[in-house]
Amino acid sequence: MESAENESSATVTRSQHIAYILPPDRAHIAQFMAPFVARIDRDVIDPQVIVVTPDSELALAIVSASNDHANPVSVLPVAGAKRAARRLRVLPAQLVAGDARALLELVRSAALKLDAVRGIVVAWADHIIDAGDSEALDALFGELPKDVVNARAVVAERMTPEIESLIERHLRRARRVEHSHGDEGDAGPVSALVTSADGRGRALRRVLDELDPERALVVTTSDESAVDARRAVDALGHSGDQSVRVVSDAGDVGAGDLVVIFGLPSTRATLVKIAAAAPSRVIALVEPRQMSSLRRIAGSVVPFVFADATRSARTKEEQLRDELRRELSGGTLS
Repeated sequence: MESAENESSATVTRSQHIAYILPPDRAHIAQFMAPFVARIDRDVIDPQVIVVTPDSELALAIVSASNDHANPVSVLPVAGAKRAARRLRVLPAQLVAGDARALLELVRSAALKLDAVRGIVVAWADHIIDAGDSEALDALFGELPKDVVNARAVVAERMTPEIESLIERHLRRARRVEHSHGDEGDAGPVSALVTSADGRGRALRRVLDELDPERALVVTTSDESAVDARRAVDALGHSGDQSVRVVSDAGDVGAGDLVVIFGLPSTRATLVKIAAAAPSRVIALVEPRQMSSLRRIAGSVVPFVFADATRSARTKEEQLRDELRRELSGGTLS
């Protein structure tokens, strides 16, 4: 495999496979999916691009974020093989995304045809391997027609021996495109609130209610996250209110602000810029799969815990202590 390159995008050709090293953030989906969507022949209704994901949630995110709205393609996120098979019989999709086991089941039941496939993307491969689906992934590659030329891409959060082996088996001589986190400067202390992508709006509202800051800045990481963040802020009655602002540029942060990062920061430079303004607190709303990337970008990360969760834990602890006291006061125990 060729040496790593720091690029914002890469063109997939008929003979070129690519390995992307990217954090598991929806903001990066268009980067690796755009070349594959461009390969789809809109006049051919059969499946032409297959995307293998760790779960159905990411499959849904990929098909929604990667479609070309100016020249759309038909898509199918696979949540369950049975429903997907019925859907494919009625109307074949040009782009199909799902986890390796479900896709393999669809292929072996002949519900998903691979004869017209022009490309296959594995995103994020290290999470698929961690989920125990490496055998299903290898089997899926083995089902691809040998006489059909298809472009291949593997997306991984980190390069591991397992990923290197996967690339060697299925993406020989792949070019590597690596995302730079930016290592210079002090990122400052960062708290993490783990939530789902769909739950970030609710999490943001809870944080603002809990901390009740005089000034808060919500820093978004993509156009999609900006829409969700503004919707959550408006729901709290802050529409047009300068006390809680939604921005895309971390340079707008000021001293004393509570900063809520609405998603995974794209680079360490974003956190360095925020830390330089000396805000009162920085909280990142991230998905579970993004925690390892956040730790690499930020260095030190501590969990953010709501006060009611702490109170609940203390109450349960006291209840347990009371129960133990009653048992112990009842006599000598072995």
